[in-house]
Amino acid sequence: MCFITGLVGPGWAICAGLDSTMHLVEEAKSPRRTVSRAIVATASISTVTAVLYMTAIVYCIQDLESVVNTATG
Repeated sequence: MCFITGLVGPGWAICAGLDSTMHLVEEAKSPRRTVSRAIVATASISTVTAVLYMTAIVYCIQDLESVVNTATG
């Protein structure tokens, strides 16, 4: 439960990045192209970061049986 609660911060950071990108529409010179690229870049960076984070977590698990057979499921 603590692990899932700890993921709220990174999730908020990703959402805030997308939200701030959407606010660029008002100030960009060519918003259709610039903001679209910024949103794709934000999503791509977030995906790469998430895959690296999950890979590190999977490699750090010592006893998979005890993780799978916890009382909380």
